[in-house]
Amino acid sequence: MSRSGGPGRGPVGHNVDHIAIIITPFDDGVIRTYLGRHGVKLGGTRMRNGVESEGPGIYIHDPEGNTIELKGPPDPAFN
Repeated sequence: MSRSGGPGRGPVGHNVDHIAIIITPFDDGVIRTYLGRHGVKLGGTRMRNGVESEGPGIYIHDPEGNTIELKGPPDPAFN
C-alpha cells in the first residue's frame, strides 16, 4: 500500500517541507512592519522560484513550527 506525505509533525517527521501563500500586492516593508508588530520572526526576503515563476518570498514559522512562505507574484524589478 502506497502512502503519500508521511508521519505527522513530531520527532519522526512532518508531512510537507512548507506551504506558500501568494501575497498580492507584495510590499516587503508593509509585510515586515505588520508582522514585526505581532512578534513574528521573519527570514530574509529573497527572490525564490515558485509556481508562478520567480518572485520575492519570505519564510516564517507558525506557532506549531510549520514553515510558511509568503510569496509575491513574479517581479523582475525586485532586488
